[in-house]
Amino acid sequence: DAMQLASRLAVLVEGRLVQFDHPERVYHTPSQRMVAELTSPWGIHWLNSGSLLNCLANELTREISAVLHNGTSVGFRPECAQLQMADATQSPASSMSSESITLPVDVVRSQSLGFAHMVHVAAAGGHYRCLSFVPIAPLGGALLKIPAQAIIRCEC
Repeated sequence: DAMQLASRLAVLVEGRLVQFDHPERVYHTPSQRMVAELTSPWGIHWLNSGSLLNCLANELTREISAVLHNGTSVGFRPECAQLQMADATQSPASSMSSESITLPVDVVRSQSLGFAHMVHVAAAGGHYRCLSFVPIAPLGGALLKIPAQAIIRCEC
């Protein structure tokens, strides 16, 4: 509720002020993992070298690995990921551009939230969730697209 009502938001962790800013900035550029998790209603998919990085293009893996080794957490919010059904005539592949990361996934299940659907997908690097405003049946191949602006980077 505070995110929608406040003009400024103060986040305290263990009695220490860790971020004081506009709610939009707290949400999009959290100062640390705890702030990101507090402001995400569906959690964060934190990336690490043993999960999602294994199915990304080499150049992206090196880029994110370097960030992770510098003590920075990298992740994305399920509500920011976009799901597109894969074309049956093509073999979907992972890709990276300045605008997004795209991963081939299999739709495992879809759970109705009333206004939307939480879709659970499986990729070579693990299981993830994304929000969809249209029902999606577990049919198999799809593409999980994570816009670059939706990728969260913050201190551990």
